[in-house]
Amino acid sequence: MWEIVLDFLRTTVVPILTAILTVWLVHRYELGKVKSEQDEKLVGQLFERYVNALVETYEAMAICYDALNFGLNIPPKTQADFDSQVKTVRDKWDRAEQDNALWLANIEKEISIVRGEFKLATNAIYAAIGKTATTFNRWKELSDAYYAARSVLRNLIPISALEKKLASISSSK
Repeated sequence: MWEIVLDFLRTTVVPILTAILTVWLVHRYELGKVKSEQDEKLVGQLFERYVNALVETYEAMAICYDALNFGLNIPPKTQADFDSQVKTVRDKWDRAEQDNALWLANIEKEISIVRGEFKLATNAIYAAIGKTATTFNRWKELSDAYYAARSVLRNLIPISALEKKLASISSSK
């Protein structure tokens, strides 16, 4: 009698349990694989956002530096000229810096120095509206702060992202 029961278990129950266990293991493996792919995709998206934030900040900083340099050399004649030449560009820099503050936390020192120098330059330009020259005497500090922050940002941004941005700029012209 036990032989019949053992035969029945060996021929029927064991293959069924084996099949169920196999299906369950394959399902668990596939779930892990899908989760791993989702994790990789998420990490890729985070890295892409990080690089985009650095590129956006780098671009806004470079444009702002050029506008401030121009405004310091040739002060605007009117408040409207100041607003269009300096203030809007400074606002874009401030917005880029604020939007990307999370990604810039590890280079806060360089960014805060640039922020301060940009503010002093903006104030000097504003004070010189309608005059022939500014009384700005911090050219070296402004330049040093900009180039230090630019160097740090360039080291953080992958070269492929810079090449991609350069290609998009040159194709838009």
